[in-house]
Amino acid sequence: MTMPAPANVDLTTILLVDDDDQSRSFCRDCLTEHGFRVLEGDCGLEALLAAANYKGAIDVLITDLEMPRINGVDLAVVFKEIWPAMSVLFISGSPGESIRGDLDFEYTFLPKPFLPGALLKTLAEVLDARPSHPIGRDDRRFHDIA
Repeated sequence: MTMPAPANVDLTTILLVDDDDQSRSFCRDCLTEHGFRVLEGDCGLEALLAAANYKGAIDVLITDLEMPRINGVDLAVVFKEIWPAMSVLFISGSPGESIRGDLDFEYTFLPKPFLPGALLKTLAEVLDARPSHPIGRDDRRFHDIA
């Protein structure tokens, strides 16, 4: 059964960050197959570079929690400083992984492993919860992140 994509996916850009190549490829393929524009990185630095080089708005950050150098939570904090309206979806396959309680932004969590339908359903919920106004490149707090 094919899961319908959320509305306006052709206008939605996802930044996908996961150090696990197989997991990242799975997510990317699922998202692009359903019309999402996907930027990706295997670490925080690659994610920051991808965002800095992208000329449009990034609507949702999907990031693994456990990664080398900068974990997903710290990465999300950095991106929320740059794009306050960016939505955040944390993913993790580590059962003991926790998200610190001092975050001053809302986020969604999806445990790994998951099927494509679960990813799309969760992403639809994240997108439905967003403000109705479009987010543009000018919504960045800083114009130079690299």
